[in-house]
Amino acid sequence: MLSLPTQQGYSCDESDNLREPEGGPAVGGFQVEPGAIAARAGSVDAAASHVAGVAGMVGGVDTGGMPPRTAAALESALAAWPAALRRLGKALDSTSAALRSAEGQYGVTDGGIARAAHGTGGSDGRP
Repeated sequence: MLSLPTQQGYSCDESDNLREPEGGPAVGGFQVEPGAIAARAGSVDAAASHVAGVAGMVGGVDTGGMPPRTAAALESALAAWPAALRRLGKALDSTSAALRSAEGQYGVTDGGIARAAHGTGGSDGRP
């Protein structure tokens, strides 16, 4: 039998079938650090701002003074970029908003669990 490198005690049999540890499945968990989520949201905001700046620069490329065929090829190549970059910027804005929302929800959940554990309120985060 091959043991998987997990702390939950799962293992594999000879056919690589996953088996639960003795006594039933282990309860998994994870820890959320709201400050880290907020920091990631800030990083995403910065990226969105940078993307918006690039979209403006690409849209402002001047093809004046270039040979006509070169200018036409460059204008054609750059035509869709600003709109695509703006869409990317909007997606990044949405990601940042979702991260901030998640941060708030984790905070409410943690507070509700703490109050419920101490018998001072419901699990909905309200006192």
